[in-house]
Amino acid sequence: MIKPIPTKYNDVQFRSRLEAKWAAFFDLLEWGWEYEPCDFDGWIPDFLLKFDSPIFVEVKPIYNFPQDIADEIENSGCTEDCLIVGMTLYPPNNSSYYGVQIGWKRVVDDEEAFLLASSDLVWPVYKNWFDVVFTLDKYKEITFDGAPGHSPGMARFTDAWDDYGSQGLEKEVQRLWKIAGNKVQWKSSIIS
Repeated sequence: MIKPIPTKYNDVQFRSRLEAKWAAFFDLLEWGWEYEPCDFDGWIPDFLLKFDSPIFVEVKPIYNFPQDIADEIENSGCTEDCLIVGMTLYPPNNSSYYGVQIGWKRVVDDEEAFLLASSDLVWPVYKNWFDVVFTLDKYKEITFDGAPGHSPGMARFTDAWDDYGSQGLEKEVQRLWKIAGNKVQWKSSIIS
């Protein structure tokens, strides 16, 4: 188990540097967020992403889908969409597709689950949890499949790729992830 390092970012005290890094990353993506927004039965989400339809986010020091955390969320009484994110951004599990995986999203709407299951950018992993990757929305803003208001696979059918291209988007997302890490890395309090 990795020991969390409490970290302050943007005047918020986070329980871990990893949570602070995700907050910095959300800021770079211009996604509104709130830290530890509420308590469910046995689960406190780390973030609420303030989309038109909010998404609760759980941050864990993991590299693979955490079935135990998914079950904890399922049993908490939360009836909203949720996203689990880990230590890093990943290449998609299906290597025949491009992109950068943000994490795993729980979908509570049956119609959305059907659309995600039929998408070529999203893969089911457990019950109603799906791998999700970054894409571009119709405004050429970075988003992810399954984000509220984003149709699965939409990026395949827009001209948004003209600005980034598939590899360009991957590089931009990874660049922002590195910047987020720099914003919260340890800094010496000794001034020379």
